[in-house]
Amino acid sequence: MAGTLHAADIPADWLTFGGRKNDVNWQAKWIWLDDEAGPRNLYLCARRDFDLTDTAGAAFRLHVSADSRYRLYVNGEWIGDGPARSFYWAQQFDTYDVGDLLRDGANTLAVLVSHYGEGTFQYDPSGQAGLLVQLERSNEPRGSSHRSDEPRGLSPRISGEWRPILTTDESWQVRRHDGYLRPTMRISCQMPFEEMVDGRLLPPDWMAPAGRLPDAGPAKVIGPVGTPPWTTMVGRSVPFLTREPIAPVRLWKAERVKLPDLGLGFTVRPYLLPGYFMQNHRELKGFAATTIDSPVEQTIRFPHTCDRAELPIVNGQVAEHDKPVPLHKGPNLCVIAMQPGNHHEFDRIYCAFLESPQESEPGSANPVSAVTLKGVFNDETAWTIFGPFDDYGEVHRRVTKARSVADLEPFKASAKIVRPEDILTHGSAWEESRSARPVPGDVRIESAEALFGSKAAVSTVYPPEERAAGETSGGTAVPAHSALWLDFGRELVGNTELDLDAPAGCVLTFNFLEEIEDGKRIHYTGDNHGGLRYVTAGGRQRFTSFLRRGYRYMQLIVGNAAGPVRLRGVRTIFATYPAVETGAFACSDPLLTKIWQVGRHTLRCCSEDTYTDCPTYEQTYWVGDGRNEAMVDYAAYGNLALARRCAELPALSLQRQLLTESQVPSAWDNLLTAWSLLWVQMTEEHYQYSGDREYLTRIYPAVSRMLHNIRDKLTDERGLLSIEAWNLFDWAGQDIGHRLVTHNQMFLAEAIRRAAYMARELGKADEAKYWDDYRSELIAAINQHLWDEQKGAYIDAIRGDGKPSPIVSQQTNSLALLYGVAPPERAARIEHAPDSPPPGMVTVGSPFALFYMLDALVHDGRHAEAMAIIRDRWGQMVKHGATTFWETFPGFDKNWWTRSYCHAWSAAPTYFLSRCQLGAWWDQPGYRVARIAPVPLDLTWARGAVPTPHGPINVAWEKSAEKFTIEVELPKPVAAVVDLPVPADTFPNVTPADLKPRIVDGCWRIDLPAGAAVTVAASRK
Repeated sequence: MAGTLHAADIPADWLTFGGRKNDVNWQAKWIWLDDEAGPRNLYLCARRDFDLTDTAGAAFRLHVSADSRYRLYVNGEWIGDGPARSFYWAQQFDTYDVGDLLRDGANTLAVLVSHYGEGTFQYDPSGQAGLLVQLERSNEPRGSSHRSDEPRGLSPRISGEWRPILTTDESWQVRRHDGYLRPTMRISCQMPFEEMVDGRLLPPDWMAPAGRLPDAGPAKVIGPVGTPPWTTMVGRSVPFLTREPIAPVRLWKAERVKLPDLGLGFTVRPYLLPGYFMQNHRELKGFAATTIDSPVEQTIRFPHTCDRAELPIVNGQVAEHDKPVPLHKGPNLCVIAMQPGNHHEFDRIYCAFLESPQESEPGSANPVSAVTLKGVFNDETAWTIFGPFDDYGEVHRRVTKARSVADLEPFKASAKIVRPEDILTHGSAWEESRSARPVPGDVRIESAEALFGSKAAVSTVYPPEERAAGETSGGTAVPAHSALWLDFGRELVGNTELDLDAPAGCVLTFNFLEEIEDGKRIHYTGDNHGGLRYVTAGGRQRFTSFLRRGYRYMQLIVGNAAGPVRLRGVRTIFATYPAVETGAFACSDPLLTKIWQVGRHTLRCCSEDTYTDCPTYEQTYWVGDGRNEAMVDYAAYGNLALARRCAELPALSLQRQLLTESQVPSAWDNLLTAWSLLWVQMTEEHYQYSGDREYLTRIYPAVSRMLHNIRDKLTDERGLLSIEAWNLFDWAGQDIGHRLVTHNQMFLAEAIRRAAYMARELGKADEAKYWDDYRSELIAAINQHLWDEQKGAYIDAIRGDGKPSPIVSQQTNSLALLYGVAPPERAARIEHAPDSPPPGMVTVGSPFALFYMLDALVHDGRHAEAMAIIRDRWGQMVKHGATTFWETFPGFDKNWWTRSYCHAWSAAPTYFLSRCQLGAWWDQPGYRVARIAPVPLDLTWARGAVPTPHGPINVAWEKSAEKFTIEVELPKPVAAVVDLPVPADTFPNVTPADLKPRIVDGCWRIDLPAGAAVTVAASRK
């Protein structure tokens, strides 16, 4: 629950940034269970039956919101998920057109709500769970019906007076969904909890009119709209996500596997950070302990353990990963100490597995399965947590040497019994599948091709006939598990959908990953534990995961099956922003064409209710990433509503910070200075694309406030920005661990220039002059204090002791060129920083930062050098089989090609190829005038389209040694200036002939009226 950091309250009209004004006459009340206010990882079922008459042709709309997330059903049909991410004090709600779903007689509304109870990087925790629903009827008839092939609109296509006919109140029936297990692992600090679902624990048709919700009771009313913490309601401003079923394309392999024998785990947050729901860096100052009671003397091993806790210590011996550890007969002390130091990962349940390193004879008892865990100093539960301690360093030193319970006696006063609801008794899908070991034997699968959408209706997985060595449970041998590795052919993001016939109690364990390097090395998602487990209810059943996940490969482990498992469908419901592929690009170089297409698909996978950094690891709206993503969007799709929402939403974080936060909305109150300054660029560029003056009028005061905060509160005696924050720009070796970092000054100079432009557009001449003067003073200070004459470059920082950094970098000096900070004589000395930095200069590390190196080259007219970099660096990813672009280039991660294999901050070439090689971009705001100036380089042809708010600009050109031909089609409101890439000694023939070319700066230029279609053929005179 944030709110202690804000510098000044924001104006009330800012609360609709990233949304739309609330036009609903709310009669609904917030409801929840008569239980704890903000439970951890709880799923709620809510249902309301009601009758209607005269529904034919009638218009109905439904508003819904929830804390944290909901899934809505109308008469048993899944309608949508939401709400869009928002700060809880500007809570967003969704509106659906449901007129075609309601009928005369009995109807049912049902909602499945997931309340996190902890913050994520998409969710700002309020401390209170809740559900809000209002169904309304219009006095006007329904217009056009909803189409089944499109996401539901934000509201019915009619006007009229809306009357509430059903609202959330105490008449709703609610209960916990016991099928969603509560003590599960956090996927990561950025994301919520791993899904562990038991389909046997609630009727599958509980949301349907003919179904039932057993043991439900009346809802508890929290209060009307406006009740804290949700003091303001804001409407959704972007469409709902797509729902496109996609089947896998091949079975990469099938194998029999052995899973670990025993799982153990617990959560530490309630005991070492009680009452803390945010994700800011904290230290877990404590340790956990249990006794492993073994019936015999034996050895065990820990095949995998969760990070942010140290390796287990058993009887004083460190249990290294996958190495044998001896157990005595009887009790054995196991201590797990938390890692010293601040970090985010205090939210995970600690999870490990035990297994025997020996292979037992088939049918023999496995002694590991017979061990039990008992508490230390108590017999109530298996685990005891000690702490928190003020002097954790000394405690840590002592407990890591403990060999017996007696050694823990000095810490007994701090002991806390771990409650049963905080103990992970069902293992972890991610950890368990990650620890699966292949065993001999074949998987018995029939008609595997049915999984790929063939004519075969069903794929059948049979239980193994033989029993694998070591596969026992409580002394009784059980079959090995069958693991299927499914390849979806490309990166996707969405919900996992199952359609199957299976015996009750079959356990389906899923893992999801992005890459199998060179078709051999399986790259598990190390810091993202996003597995899924589904226990079958028996018979024909369907299940769709609540969470969206990003992946290309799916590992499906079928276990505990008492009979055949018939898979009728294992699909991904591809769920992204409903982008239209308005942009297009193809050229004579197939590699560049492929690079452009891969960049476009990368962006789609990173577009939901905001841009996100990646679909797999975080699904977080990182604001600096968003600036680059918006520029790619303007080339590939032209998603106007999404780009505006992303430009506006960060301004809300000025409620609690002097600068816009690095990712919003989020439970991490983090400032990343460069990202705040890139937000200013994003706001101005959205105006350039949209031409929306109403937007500019609203967003400019937020930009002004932040820049005034910097000048008034964060400027040192030198006139430079000095801030204690995360001063990152690139994953590289820059010297950034200081208050005064040079690349921040460069970004600030550009942000001020953009602010001056916005002020002039709004007729605020005095404010524009203020920004001009500020920028001039800042550039003078940069050149006075941050230039190293001996190195002939700008240094990375001034360190805390006042001394200049000895480090110079490609990143810092490229920005000096790009943003006009370097005067001509200095610019000449660093002109090769973007493409061929001298020895000793830190070089670029990520595709994100390379965007700015490319921009500097293009700005300087060095297009050939930019093209060479694109072919080399992005071509390398394509040649490795990338279907989306990676977070980092190979080499940054020492073990793998990259961490995230889908990161839209890396899609830069899609923007540059459209703008430079196709050659079309805005010249005046809103594309009142476009500039078309292709740069062919070594290409012989290119064709494509660039989106505008008015429709696409279509361009096609061809080049030979004798002739250059270009065809341009403009949408009606758009005029254009065409600069031909031919010298003055050629002669352009223009069709229609009334358009007269002229020579400007030694080249031919043609002015096109709005909506023109023109063909120009230029050849030697």
